[in-house]
Amino acid sequence: MPVAVSFTEVTFTDTFWLPRLLTNVAVTIPYVVRRCEETGRIDNFVKAAGGMEGPHQGLHFDDSDVFKAIEGAANALAVRYDVDLDRRLDDLIDKIGAAQEADGYLYTLRTIHAGGIPAVAANTGKVAVSRGPLVYCAEGIDNGGSALHLTLADDDPLAASFDPDLLGGIVVIRRPTGTGRPPLTLIPYYAWSHRGAGQMAVWLRRG
Repeated sequence: MPVAVSFTEVTFTDTFWLPRLLTNVAVTIPYVVRRCEETGRIDNFVKAAGGMEGPHQGLHFDDSDVFKAIEGAANALAVRYDVDLDRRLDDLIDKIGAAQEADGYLYTLRTIHAGGIPAVAANTGKVAVSRGPLVYCAEGIDNGGSALHLTLADDDPLAASFDPDLLGGIVVIRRPTGTGRPPLTLIPYYAWSHRGAGQMAVWLRRG
């Protein structure tokens, strides 16, 4: 009978996985962290901690990219320890800890713009679509090239169906033709931007 084994108890010595895991430590993860620095994701934590002036940079969910990079780095260090990567993680952890509010809450956009969050105000009166635990979004590639003009009415007859030919097979939500409104296609949020750069919208104008 198979027995679950913690990944910390596994040692790689093969010629397939080990070189790839070492590439993660030496190249991929440092690159991801560097991109988080270059795009202002890490500066957002510094700003939230009061160590830097300026508005929040990037998208409202960008904090999670830093958390994912830390998770990847921690997993990689369990495979092969790297002192430089370890020190870089300690620096990130210090910045994140300093950005936490007194009650432990951590969301840099809210903390930086405590007097009013521009991203929230901009989405007032809009609606989003979810199916079970999944949030859906509209990509321009599916909706006439643009996703920023799209509207959704409360009584729109949306229908979910599995599309085996799209993005390797996903459940798509559509507003069918014949409703007197333009067709609308929504895909799971996790699947956006897999077909090249383009517009994407989660919050659609109510109308």
